[in-house]
Amino acid sequence: MGILSLFGTGMALQFEKQGETYVYRANGRGPARPVTKAEHDRFVRRGGIDFLLHCAAFGLCVIAAAMITAHWFPDGGEPGGFVLMGILLVAIVYALYRSLHWWMLAPERTLADRTPVAPARPGARPKPRRRFTPPSSAYADQPRQGGCLLLLGFALAELVGGLAAGFGAYTALDALVRLVLPGGGAPAVAPIGAFLAGLVTVFLIDRWCKRRTGTSILDEIPYIP
Repeated sequence: MGILSLFGTGMALQFEKQGETYVYRANGRGPARPVTKAEHDRFVRRGGIDFLLHCAAFGLCVIAAAMITAHWFPDGGEPGGFVLMGILLVAIVYALYRSLHWWMLAPERTLADRTPVAPARPGARPKPRRRFTPPSSAYADQPRQGGCLLLLGFALAELVGGLAAGFGAYTALDALVRLVLPGGGAPAVAPIGAFLAGLVTVFLIDRWCKRRTGTSILDEIPYIP
């Protein structure tokens, strides 16, 4: 397995080997569309390239966000700077997530005209609705182990929990950096640590939501019109 195939593991998980060929299921649940081994390898390699490009874009965007924050809050350690950096990081992550999600479903668009050899698996969601179109009853009628208020509560918990964890990590890391490096030689440590802490907290709360309700808030994002 090449290095690009390794980074394309997320793409490869959407394919199932059947003898000498493969079938593709969007998100692992959609209708099974037949593909050749050459097509499979090409999709996986492309997925690896896309993943690396998104990683590079994330790093560049974080650097740009840090530069913008430093321009508006040059003293460092100011609450306004933390808020601005947090907003920029949330915007960066959301934009890159939507972009990566789009590229991960590239095989679905390429193979749209290919006749499926098997139906979608139970629980597969319909394609996202376009804005200003009537709601789909198939999507609305999906069984969930909890009402809208419970899902809203989990969504708020992810938002508040992520921000609280990020703020706490920022405060702790900023104090630690000032203690270890009095000159402030590593100003990016606290914002990056805060972002990672917030991300992990959101992920853990989202997994809890998945176990309690059968629905992931993060998985719902691509279906928000």
